[in-house]
This record gives sequence, C-alpha cells and structure tokens, in this order.
Amino acid sequence: MNDALRQDSDRQRAQRGFTLLELLTVLALISVLMGIGVGAFRKLNPGRAMAVAQVKDALRSARLFALEQSVTSRVLLDATENVIAASGIVAVGDWHFETEDGRGWPVNARFDGGASVQPDGAIGRCVVFPPSDPGTVRLGRGPAFDFVAGMRIEAFVRVGTEAAGNIVSKGEAFVLAIGPGRTLKGSVLVSGRKSGETAEPLVVASTEPLPVDRWVRVGLTHDGRSLKLWQNGVEVASVDDQEKRSPMPATDAEILLGSVRPTFVGAIDEVKIGSFVTQQAPPLPEGVRLSAGGDVWFDARGRLDSRFHTKPVTITLVYDEESRMREITVSLLGEIQ
Repeated sequence: MNDALRQDSDRQRAQRGFTLLELLTVLALISVLMGIGVGAFRKLNPGRAMAVAQVKDALRSARLFALEQSVTSRVLLDATENVIAASGIVAVGDWHFETEDGRGWPVNARFDGGASVQPDGAIGRCVVFPPSDPGTVRLGRGPAFDFVAGMRIEAFVRVGTEAAGNIVSKGEAFVLAIGPGRTLKGSVLVSGRKSGETAEPLVVASTEPLPVDRWVRVGLTHDGRSLKLWQNGVEVASVDDQEKRSPMPATDAEILLGSVRPTFVGAIDEVKIGSFVTQQAPPLPEGVRLSAGGDVWFDARGRLDSRFHTKPVTITLVYDEESRMREITVSLLGEIQ
C-alpha cells in the first residue's frame, strides 16, 4: 500500500514539470555560457588577427630583406590611407675608381675631358676633375637605372671654395648638385599632378655649406613620398610630395659624374646607386586602424637603424568597435613582439 502511494506521488511530481526556481537557474546558466561564447568569438575576430599578421609580416619581410641584401630597409606606416608598405634598396651600380680604366659594376666608367683616376681618394684612389679641363665621367644607361619606385645616390665628394655644378645626374630624371654657397641641392623628375600634365621636378636644397678640401659623404634619396638630402649619414634637408607622384625615368640619358655647364671642379669617390623596391600590403581590415603613421628602419644587420631610432618602436592598432588597442613592439635588436 505504501509503495503504491509513493509511486503515485512520484508520478504526479514528474507530470508537474520544472519549478520556477529551476527554470530561472537554467536560464542563468545559459546566459553565462552565451556570454563566454561571445567573448571568445570577439577574441577570435579574424579581422583583428589579420591586421596583426599584416603588420608583423611587413616588419619581418623588411628585416629579412635587410639581412639578406646587407642594405637598409624600411616599413612605412600610413595612418591616412591605413596601409603598410615594406621597401628596401637594391644595389644597381657601384664604382670605387681604384683602377685607371674605371672598373665598376655593372659597367666600367668612361672618362671625358681631363677627368682621371688619381691618388688621395676617400678610400684608395678617386676621380679628379681639374680646373683646366674638368670633363665628365659616364656611368652608362640601362633599365636598372630607370627608377620607377625610388632611388638612392651616394658618393664621397671633395670641393674647393668656389664649388658648383653637378655631382651625379641622369638628364633631368635626377640631379645631385652643388648650389650657391657650396650647399647641396637635389631634384627628381616626377609625374604631373593630374593625368596628362607635364612632368615636373621635385626640388630640395640644404642650407649647410660643404666643407672645403675635405671628403664628405653626400646622398640623395627619393622613395615615392619624400625627397631627402644626406651629409655624412645625417639628413640635412627634405621635402614631402603630398601627391606621392612616381619618378619619371629618362631612359635615353646616361648617368654622369661632374658637369661642364656649370663646371664641376673637385674630386668624387665611392659612387653607389640603389633602386627602391616596394612590397605593399592591402589596407588593414575594416574596423582596425593605425593610431599613428611613421617609418620603421632596419640597418644591414637587421637591427633598428640607429640613425632613425634611439629606442624600441611601438606600433599601435586601434579596434574602432570597442576602442581597444593592440601594440606590436620592435626592439633595438630588431626583434618583433
């Protein structure tokens, strides 16, 4: 009898279903589990992961290029366009002037007028352009010298008090010259501001005079965004091209050292010519942006270039949806974290 009553009571309780307290407990557990799932999904946001990967890939590519080519490389962070571009400089010409036949790479130099190889160079021997008949030195032409992404020109130069004329030039495509008061000036021919417009020179000039009768390393670089002058590895002048116009190669012109009008008198040594190559990634995914623009430079050893960086570099990605940030750090040794 008692067993029958107990079974009947159990049957009635099962038919009654869940109590209100039990339902509320189940709903609370479900909400907690859903919250955990949403949080995990946000952490696994593919757009954010892709943005971090893009930045790290660009940094690693530039560093690896610097190590493999033993050259300087750069990562450009464009906060306006929200893009990242890795670029490096490939050597396309090198002349040391240690032999009288002007042996160099990719072609030997050819001497016109009184220009000739003489002792007392910056390193070993050099090319001297005498006042009586300075002449020029021809370094050839070719597709390697038709710079389409940018270029770098470096040379040691020694001049007198009344210095003038071109140091290195390629028609109007680019000119590294000595301006009034022994100052450096440079120009690069770039495309017109609008389609169909005539190409025009982008010009930069320094204010510091070159030293007299002393070797100094000078340089001109154009990376498609700015034109800069260098003296002994230090930037002395720059101009930004807001339109980011492309250089216009002068395919028929030869690269020349020195000039006749105006006349260059002095000495030149250790000429190096490089061409920029750029690997540009697609824009960062929607909802992710760079907090600030700038450049990250690596030296030939894969470290942060000490000419531009005195402390580690931090790149900050901002997630617009939640105003959260993700930082990527490059140490002075070039380690990417």
